Amino acid sequence: MPGYGFIREKREIKFLILYAMSFLDFPVSESAITDICLIDDAFGYLEFAEAFAELAETGHIEKSPGENGDEFSITEKGRETALVFEKQLKASVRERAQRSAIRVIKMLRRSAGIKTGVEKGDNGDVHVSLSICDGTDDILSVRMLVGNSEQAELLERNFRKNAEKIYNAVLNDLLRDYDV
Repeated sequence: MPGYGFIREKREIKFLILYAMSFLDFPVSESAITDICLIDDAFGYLEFAEAFAELAETGHIEKSPGENGDEFSITEKGRETALVFEKQLKASVRERAQRSAIRVIKMLRRSAGIKTGVEKGDNGDVHVSLSICDGTDDILSVRMLVGNSEQAELLERNFRKNAEKIYNAVLNDLLRDYDV
């Protein structure tokens, strides 16, 4: 099936990967890079994966161990190549790649700032910890005793999805004048 996008050849996919990774100033998972790069309808995951593997083999990107598996970053060689060949990509593709990179960066930073955890005590107690951090300080941190592990998992899931709303609700309730 022919694609309908602008990127037709493997070398263009490689240019797109390097161009997109040039916006990342920290290592990310392959899935994050995939999320950024699969913006053109002319190629799919298999073509992306092949081009990505070749860029790793040639030293344009490097792999390093991360907390949740391997992470990848662009090398100086990759940055230079991206800079030289960025004009090979259509302006609309570059613009979509930049928007996609910004979206993924925001998502990754948000995710990194939200921490949750469950602790099971020796006596069967279950505590859930929920926090929002700005990188240096906790903005909100709550640790509470819950009924069971299922309830703790529900609290973790809801907090991850709605941390900002929960923070605002807690703040508004704490600022409310209860004497009125």
